[in-house]
Amino acid sequence: MKRFLALCLLMTLPFSACALDMSKMSLDELEALRLEADAEIRIRQLPDAQGYLDVLDGEGYYRFPDDKMEDKVRLTGDILSIQLSDNQTFYYLISLKNNPGMIFLADYDQPRDQHRFLPGETVTVYGAFMGITAYSAEEPLISGKPSVRADLVVLCQEEEKQVVGTRENPVKNNTPVLYEGTVWSDYADFEFEITSVKRGYEAQKLVKDMSKYNITPLKTQEYFVIWLRVKALAAPNGRAPLSQEDFRFVSADGREYRQHFLINPTSYLQTIYEGTEYVAVLSSIIDKGDRPLLVYQPQSARPLWFDPNSEAGP
Repeated sequence: MKRFLALCLLMTLPFSACALDMSKMSLDELEALRLEADAEIRIRQLPDAQGYLDVLDGEGYYRFPDDKMEDKVRLTGDILSIQLSDNQTFYYLISLKNNPGMIFLADYDQPRDQHRFLPGETVTVYGAFMGITAYSAEEPLISGKPSVRADLVVLCQEEEKQVVGTRENPVKNNTPVLYEGTVWSDYADFEFEITSVKRGYEAQKLVKDMSKYNITPLKTQEYFVIWLRVKALAAPNGRAPLSQEDFRFVSADGREYRQHFLINPTSYLQTIYEGTEYVAVLSSIIDKGDRPLLVYQPQSARPLWFDPNSEAGP
């Protein structure tokens, strides 16, 4: 909020050293701040700025367009080209940041007082999904593209917060984290949270109580057991597939442990329906004393990493 107010002041105050110490800023920096303030104001003027759903990698809109007609959507990407449409609005061909090979067409009746965009600039589009454009040999650039009737197009603002869920910055215990749907999750959105962890003798006793036939680790190994809360936030047709194979334990030095399946576990990962949740038990036999990470969908473009050795987040 403070940054927003400062940006608004920048648009209204004369250019002087007393306004954000502008004497130390270049003209390019001042212009960037002005455009950021203009974008923030226009977004806040939308009737329901938070009601637009992110298209994520865009593939769900390309594969199932009829299910998403007139949905309010938001997408961010790089402008590949700009054309003038028959009704004098602008056509923007946009390559998605999350999936550069997916190209969306945005039809925008741009206000005269707004910054004119250029190819190569990164923008965020707010609008209504209008299906796939007709295939045409005469208009190859805009034919067969997922299209959006844009309510607003603004320059993309830089993300200031640190990305959580990477291998370098894994999610801490007792910290809920959102996984936005991709082709790897069958376009289901999940919320995950590690709620408890046991290892060593305590974990082995627990596992043996489940079944005496569960493996006894070698002297150089130990059990590592995790309780993971899973909630399906959204899913195509209301059904979100999930299984033990979606997760891997990775050693501190980067080795992926073999999959380990318990006999008669108290709970396990399984398909879940939209709006419901459960807590599943995941386990691995690891090298004694190791501090492994847990990763969801390691083969995907956006794997989600957890640090089950960590303390709870703030």
